[in-house]
Amino acid sequence: MTKKQKTVGDCVLETAISCKKHHSVSEVAQKLKKNDSRYLLVVEGKNPIGIVSVTDIAMKAIAEGKNPKTTPVHKIMTSPVFILKKDEPLDIAIIAMMKKELLHCPVVNSKNECVGLANLNILMDEQNGLSY
Repeated sequence: MTKKQKTVGDCVLETAISCKKHHSVSEVAQKLKKNDSRYLLVVEGKNPIGIVSVTDIAMKAIAEGKNPKTTPVHKIMTSPVFILKKDEPLDIAIIAMMKKELLHCPVVNSKNECVGLANLNILMDEQNGLSY
C-alpha cells in the first residue's frame, strides 16, 4: 500500500489576519497591535492581493512622510503576494518557501480564497512526522 503524499492542507494552518485595500495605514497598525502580529494580508473578498508588515508601515509610510490616517494600505502593501495552494505537495511547498526566504505564506483553496497561513517551521515539523 502506498502512502498518500502530504499536502499543505493536511497541516495545521494559522489564522490569517486581514484587511481591505482601502483601509488606512493607521487602521492596519491598530489591527496589528490588537492581534499582536507583525503582518497581515490585504484581501479583495477572500482573495489575497497583497501583504503589509510593520516594516512596510515604517519604511513606506512613516519614513516617507505619508499621513497614516489618510494613506490607504494598498499604497504601501507588497504585491503580488506569494501564495500556496491547499493541495500543494508539502515537500514542494517547503522548498518554495525556503527559496523565497518566507516564514509565513497564505494558503488558498481551489476558489483562490484564503484558508489560512502556512508557517514554514510547522510545515517542516509535519514533513518530519511531528504533528500539532
